[in-house]
Amino acid sequence: ASFTVPLDAGSLWPSATEVEVEGVRYARISREDQLLASCLHAWKHFWRPLQCICDLNELLGREQDRLDWNAIRSRARALGCEKIVSTSLGVVGVLFDRETPSAFLAGAGNGHVPPLPGRVAATIFPNEEDPVSLLRVHTFYAAFLSPWRQVRYGWKVLTTPTTTDFRELSFPARFATLYWLLRPFRLGWKTLRGRQRF
Repeated sequence: ASFTVPLDAGSLWPSATEVEVEGVRYARISREDQLLASCLHAWKHFWRPLQCICDLNELLGREQDRLDWNAIRSRARALGCEKIVSTSLGVVGVLFDRETPSAFLAGAGNGHVPPLPGRVAATIFPNEEDPVSLLRVHTFYAAFLSPWRQVRYGWKVLTTPTTTDFRELSFPARFATLYWLLRPFRLGWKTLRGRQRF
């Protein structure tokens, strides 16, 4: 819940197409929406595991020349995730020597955030001497947001339990409120310990 983009699932279907696999028909979202979803998925996981970036690279290898980049940029801007998309594309460029589309070249570095693709690529492969702490991860995510959204983001991180909270604590249903009450203390403790899991 902390890593949210206001993407309405209903908006994906008007541009979807039907495909048939072994006699079963499925709806497949457009190439442009697939690209946005892949970029957001990579961002949500801090561009780890590497599979996220590999999937995006494969998608670009198949579809890059057929994608409507102006439509992608407009949609990304409307969703407030233009920098996320540009960074994901830039990371692919750094790791796979793939050219970043001109529509997104300018978004990889912006003001208080250093040029992000190289910074992200440098942290994809774990380094035991430089662990990715919770504080570093959330500070990094917040850098993609406007000041007001940074405040909202921080509040969500502080107060919203995650699957890890539910997995590591086991309360009866009547005590479910404790997940929300204990979340700030657990988050603070994990941040101090520099734990990887979030």
